[in-house]
Amino acid sequence: MQYLVLKFLDDFSCLAGDCPSSCCIGWKILVDKEAYERFKQIEPKWLQEEILQGIEEKDGKYYFKNQKDGSCIMLQQDHLCKIQKHTKEAMLCNTCRKYPRISNRIEDIVCISMAASCPAFARRLVTEKLQWKWIDKQKITLVSLCGIKAFDSILSFQKEMEEIAIQYEKQQEKEWIIYQCFEKMADDLLEILPYFREKDDFFQYLSALEEDRTDEECFTVCTAFCTLNQTEWVCLKENYISYRTAGCLMEYPKMGIQEVYIQSCAELFVIRLLVFCIFLQKKRKVRVGEWEQAIGLVYRLCVHGEKVSQKLQEIFENFFRTPFLWSFILL
Repeated sequence: MQYLVLKFLDDFSCLAGDCPSSCCIGWKILVDKEAYERFKQIEPKWLQEEILQGIEEKDGKYYFKNQKDGSCIMLQQDHLCKIQKHTKEAMLCNTCRKYPRISNRIEDIVCISMAASCPAFARRLVTEKLQWKWIDKQKITLVSLCGIKAFDSILSFQKEMEEIAIQYEKQQEKEWIIYQCFEKMADDLLEILPYFREKDDFFQYLSALEEDRTDEECFTVCTAFCTLNQTEWVCLKENYISYRTAGCLMEYPKMGIQEVYIQSCAELFVIRLLVFCIFLQKKRKVRVGEWEQAIGLVYRLCVHGEKVSQKLQEIFENFFRTPFLWSFILL
């Protein structure tokens, strides 16, 4: 068996109570049957009763109930899980025990990655070079996705789109077009945000675009943003395209080459949109922690809810008539 593993997993460590976010907020946590049986036997008795009262059944499956703020009912005020705090990690349900690890097959390869909703991982996407480990018969090699047969077609398509985008850039005022795309994407997102648990956080970001600006002001502020935050953007762009190309093939195996390209580019552009809104509000260089927050929020929007993610895919597919423009607005 061959494995493709994100190298960041080698030294990953959960931030636990120091985490600025929480993996226990914003989605329904599935309780696998084995975990449910464990919970019925767990000690102490008071914990067993609280856990079982916090689980609901729907369509033959078990889920932890959510509190009013969208957080799991087992999440305490100290941001720690009540189950893990009073027992051990092995007692958790499969979903919680594995997070933020994600695994699935891509053709004949077992691929193991991470969820960008985890702040510890999101931060590294902005500050470090992403690497993959190729494991074949106990031999471990550091690789990029290039040269791995399963990714040849999608990477070839991406390269073709990027080459067209570079030629197109020579004829355009890129920053002005990017600003227009920021506004258009914000308008499109407003259609689906009411269905997203963390919609208020998104609205707070997007409110920065409500101020009227002349064409010259739009060009000037977008140019300043791109220039001042270039270092973090270049690192994130290279990392995220590789990371989400693999992720989309894992999560949506029926996606075609063009769909994977659009999905990964569009998610990255929405992150850039939120970071641009932070820049407008703060009027300074965007800090790494703020990039991290934007990455996590966008990942939860695009991945954690099936209905919302399906609506987003439709928005992304219809955003441009010509696919290479996704590469253009990410330049």
